[in-house]
Amino acid sequence: KQIADKETNEYKAQLNSNNTLTLPSEELKPMKLDNEPEGLFSPDTGFGWESYLLTRLDNELNRATASEIDLGLFIIKIAGVSRKDEITKKICDVISSHFQFKDLIFEYKNDSYVGLKIGSNSEQAFNFAQKLYVDLANVLNGRAKIYIGVSTKTIRIISGERLLKEADEALIHAQEDEDSPVVAFRANADKYR
Repeated sequence: KQIADKETNEYKAQLNSNNTLTLPSEELKPMKLDNEPEGLFSPDTGFGWESYLLTRLDNELNRATASEIDLGLFIIKIAGVSRKDEITKKICDVISSHFQFKDLIFEYKNDSYVGLKIGSNSEQAFNFAQKLYVDLANVLNGRAKIYIGVSTKTIRIISGERLLKEADEALIHAQEDEDSPVVAFRANADKYR
């Protein structure tokens, strides 16, 4: 009872003349988390943060599955170009001009970007990636190596993590083969029927 009375007296002491409680302003400031990006888009590229990629990818895969449409995932690696480099704006302009929506493009790792294309089957996705490669090569003019790894949902019910892993594997093959800077992962559709 003495503790409760003491707390009640402290509470009453905090009431101002209008009988409203005032709280110290420093207690009301929002806490900033160390690893939390500010806003939805990176100021360097205008694309989504990598930390939001898997959540958005899973949501788009669920929508694509419900609507029975395909979804293409593209990992675009620009080797040797920093996001702070002045040519990055031109690179980002080319990438954003190829995708339907800016919020379907994300920064990925230190030198890559991921783009999602709704309604893109494996053949369309591969052709799209080749056109994107040519446009990026024209902007970079030999300044950096470009590699693109592609994977599509096809007829599968698949997780975003799996689709991203397939595109990552395709990207590794693109980097290993000098003649094919664009490689698409092609799932065996019969296996998933």
